[in-house]
Amino acid sequence: MRKKSAKSALGRNPMTAKSYLSTTFAIAIAFWPLGVAAKYEIAVIDGDTVIANGMKIRLLEIDAPEIFHPTCNAERNLGNRAKIKLQGLLHQRQNIQFIFAKGKDRYNRFLAHMIIDGKDVGAILLKEGFALPWYPGSAAWKQRKKTWCQPG
Repeated sequence: MRKKSAKSALGRNPMTAKSYLSTTFAIAIAFWPLGVAAKYEIAVIDGDTVIANGMKIRLLEIDAPEIFHPTCNAERNLGNRAKIKLQGLLHQRQNIQFIFAKGKDRYNRFLAHMIIDGKDVGAILLKEGFALPWYPGSAAWKQRKKTWCQPG
């Protein structure tokens, strides 16, 4: 004798409903890194960090000059300019999307590309000189600091 199939995924069979919900949740999580259209309340911390709906997010593949712990005054000034630029980009926005990477950084920030009206914010900041490309390692970090703090 064949088992009767459930009438619907959320029908009377509790195991079927549970399996359906687990599968649906797993699919939603699997697609989360691709970015989701959502409404965001965003605060800019500095040129490469924002808080969106309570989530602290570090923009991927760029490094903006530091405001809070700069190596030199020039870095702080450049960092303030990068923050103002990012605030300006957000002020003009129509559509914001985050494309999240897996995991978080060592400061427990989510990692993501931020797309405003179809344009990658990191690419804009790089192109306009408000950030440098981010590469791992202390040598790359020292080079970025040197770039921001050199005279001229």
